[in-house]
Amino acid sequence: GFDLIISRRSQSSLQLLFMKMMKMTMSKSTLLLLLSLSPFTALADDDYNFVGNNIKCPLNSDARLFRTPDDAPLTLEQCHQLCYNTEDCSYFSLGTSTENVNHLGVCIGCTETAALSTHVGFDAYQLATTQAFPIDPLTCLLTTETFPINGCDFESFLDGLDAFLNEQYWRCPAYDAQDVMDSIFDNNPIEAWITIKDLCTNAWDQVPTSTFEDIDSRFTDDFMEQYIDGDTFLNHETGTFQGTEEGENIANFRSDEAITTVLDAIPSLSSCANNAIMCCFGRDRQPNDDNGNCAEPLDTKCRYADPADNSNLCWTDTDIPTFSDPFAFPEKSEGPIHCHGLAWGDEDDNSFLTRLRFNNLFYVSLYDHMYTRGYVETMVDSDNIGMCDCVEEMPVVSRADCTQVDATQTFQVVYEGNGNFAAVRMGGMNIDFNACEGINPSNGNRKTNDLGSYVYRLNQDGVLSDTKMEGVFETLYGYASPNDNQNEEGCVDAYESTFGDFYPDSVANLKCPLGSNERLFRTQNDDPLSLEECQDLCYQTESCEYFSLGIDGIHSGVCIGCTASAVLETHRGINTYKMTSTQTFP
Repeated sequence: GFDLIISRRSQSSLQLLFMKMMKMTMSKSTLLLLLSLSPFTALADDDYNFVGNNIKCPLNSDARLFRTPDDAPLTLEQCHQLCYNTEDCSYFSLGTSTENVNHLGVCIGCTETAALSTHVGFDAYQLATTQAFPIDPLTCLLTTETFPINGCDFESFLDGLDAFLNEQYWRCPAYDAQDVMDSIFDNNPIEAWITIKDLCTNAWDQVPTSTFEDIDSRFTDDFMEQYIDGDTFLNHETGTFQGTEEGENIANFRSDEAITTVLDAIPSLSSCANNAIMCCFGRDRQPNDDNGNCAEPLDTKCRYADPADNSNLCWTDTDIPTFSDPFAFPEKSEGPIHCHGLAWGDEDDNSFLTRLRFNNLFYVSLYDHMYTRGYVETMVDSDNIGMCDCVEEMPVVSRADCTQVDATQTFQVVYEGNGNFAAVRMGGMNIDFNACEGINPSNGNRKTNDLGSYVYRLNQDGVLSDTKMEGVFETLYGYASPNDNQNEEGCVDAYESTFGDFYPDSVANLKCPLGSNERLFRTQNDDPLSLEECQDLCYQTESCEYFSLGIDGIHSGVCIGCTASAVLETHRGINTYKMTSTQTFP
């Protein structure tokens, strides 16, 4: 003995709960109880009128405007709102039968000219109140309404707003997030962009940050600059990182701050012109990790060990006043090298890729390649190249592997009215480091773990300009052949296109002759010189026309000079270059 009074809003909520429960398995007695309380009995409403039971908007008719999916039930009020907010909608039908749970909550709309058809389990209604179209998209987002976004940049903001609108699509079936933003900002995309950029900059300020010194107190800015040049104890020592202070620090950071904070920049890499960083390693210093060929005993099997080979060094530029040619490395004469990079878009500084690019660099350089594999030092001993640098500053190579970040960090956005938004960080951040998902530029097929293909995908996605993509491709000459690590033919083409001259074929695996009067000098094995230092020694030596330098193996850094009359002899791991200018002696 009690009266149950159900308001329109309560009725909608009960209907939705009822329809969801009907999808569940339940006893016959429970089902009968629910049926007795079912709120599907039509109630009088000023906005719409009940037409009849067991009828609906007709199938296969031009008068039908929409039908919602079977597995997305609407309440009576939501169905009414969908019709009310759809242009030309006059009738709406709602599935109410418990005999066919697939149709429960299905909403169908149609025009006033529709001839309603018989269908058991549907109730039909007609709008009593309509509105003029088009409606203002601004009504789709009311003041104080909130929605979550993952990350905070313009794209993620629109994605979050779209998800909010889709979750309540009956309110604004004809509009998406861009329509709403156009209405809020009076079709001024620049004002919208600046507003969201400022919003997201403030939002990212709420996320904790870290520095390389938080990894290890020795990793200051100056130290990290030397590290990416390949010139610290991390690079030059030989042996495992496992159990060392620096190794444990790197491993601990990897499992904590590397995935929960924003890592600050290495200053020299903070503004890369082409939005990409690449590391190319020339030595393996760590045994027993199943990567590279370093082994024990270290003195004989690791000092000159090589990383796993995945690329081909074509040439390095020079800035020597007395030597005008590049240093070329035909026939893979640089030895095994390993290149790996990362890239980010240029559309929005607040994207995950941009904000977290130094987290990615930490993972690529210090953790995945140095700590895990033992890869260190530059590809060849040159004063003019680094181990890691902005891609436009790196030597020309065939290709590089690639890592991308995939992250989650929720922000709750609230619309404050008058074009103003606020965002609050919700929960912590989590970062995954994964092989890049790219597109092969030559055929459009999916290509993973390739820097050139990933850069191409960023361009195709509209977040990296053609100019920057082409700038990356100038360094990755084999970008169109990502499955060809060596690609010597591509190297020849790139060299001749760049310099307008033939690729040198008398450089690789040659040296000034042993036991000849034409040999002028040979430096000691334990006193290695760089390419530039070897060239200068030849320039400063009377009658020196050729200089040979050990590039790979036990003779690395050994410099030999000889005269123009010398007959060069074969020696694997040593390259010989001809002077482009000499001086008068004495």
